[in-house]
Amino acid sequence: MSDPRVAVLMGSNSDYEVMASGLRVLRELEIPYEVRVLSAHRSPHRVALYASEARERGIQVIIAGAGGAAHLAGTLAAHTSLPIIGVPLVASALGGLDALLATVQMPGGVPVATVGIGKSGAVNAAHLAARIVALGDPTVAAQVELSRQAQAKRVEGMQADIDERLQQDKLLQAVVEVAWAASSPSHSAGRRRRRYRPRGCSAPGHPARPTEPIAESARSCPARASERPWFRSGSRESD
Repeated sequence: MSDPRVAVLMGSNSDYEVMASGLRVLRELEIPYEVRVLSAHRSPHRVALYASEARERGIQVIIAGAGGAAHLAGTLAAHTSLPIIGVPLVASALGGLDALLATVQMPGGVPVATVGIGKSGAVNAAHLAARIVALGDPTVAAQVELSRQAQAKRVEGMQADIDERLQQDKLLQAVVEVAWAASSPSHSAGRRRRRYRPRGCSAPGHPARPTEPIAESARSCPARASERPWFRSGSRESD
């Protein structure tokens, strides 16, 4: 594999199973990467050194996954101007919320692009890193577009699967009946509907008022009153 362009860092080896989900995305998109275990609290000097040298080594994006008091992404951002993507991980009884807040609540001028908690966050971090790299690499951009098309095809396959299951469970007809009932006149019976004139009154001395309700139009316009059989004795009713 050629020189790495994306760095994937984690605060502990226990984070590997989650962060590996992002590594698989990078592999599928054919983007070279490297993996390091660095701790913002236990090895802060190594984190600072890695961040300060990353650009010279050809790294374009850094993904940092950490849980608990997750300061890894923020520490990296403090020592480099490279894009940093933070992945909050579950490492305490708070279910990752602590890591999310620690990662996303950065001071102005020290940005960290924070994704979701856990596996889905690791996957999205890899996709985001790929799109950043793709800005300057047409080959990666083509891979990203192919990935998007593959996702669209998977959704189409999901619809076909749902249709088949509806047929098997004899639920498809019920869905059609519900849709018909929702669109039937009786479904909306009792609801007051206000209709508006598409054009002005045709009687002399009555200027057009496009947003005037029909009932008001009939009240103020003799020519219109005769056209509305439901308008009687000055009352206004819904049709």
